[in-house]
Amino acid sequence: MAKPLNEHERVKYEFTGPLVFQCIKCKVIVGDSFAFVAAERDLNSVALYAKPHNIRVGTDLIWSKEGADSGSTFVVMYCNECNAAVGKVWRSTPRKFDYIRDMYSINLDNVKIYECGSYIDPEAAPLDIHTLPSASTQQMAINKLQDMVMMLHQRLSTLEYNMNMGQQN
Repeated sequence: MAKPLNEHERVKYEFTGPLVFQCIKCKVIVGDSFAFVAAERDLNSVALYAKPHNIRVGTDLIWSKEGADSGSTFVVMYCNECNAAVGKVWRSTPRKFDYIRDMYSINLDNVKIYECGSYIDPEAAPLDIHTLPSASTQQMAINKLQDMVMMLHQRLSTLEYNMNMGQQN
């Protein structure tokens, strides 16, 4: 089983498939990339536009006094299962972070990231998987074969009939 990526590995790794975010403490799914808005490296977070159903948003407004978000206010997001803090909802931000205000920002240090399809062994997949014909293409090929068989059957029946007629004369 793959271990969670640390901050530096996350920056290097490029995800290509849909992502699932799990609480690092209890492994409950706390979000996915289908609601993705942006990744913010300065804050080590991923912003989602929709509230994940396994998340509870706190009510206490906190003021950030240092770091990239200095001067911002936010409320903490908690995992419903284990009450671990998994991110923030920014209520006020410096201008450069305006695009994540009121979004659900998941802190990447508090989640495990699973990329859908990442555990598929490429050796197990058929080599020609991308060249398999579609259902409609297969149906057309079957119809052509059926027409050919019917035509050959008719010709064979005609030949047999003619041979029987020739033997009777």
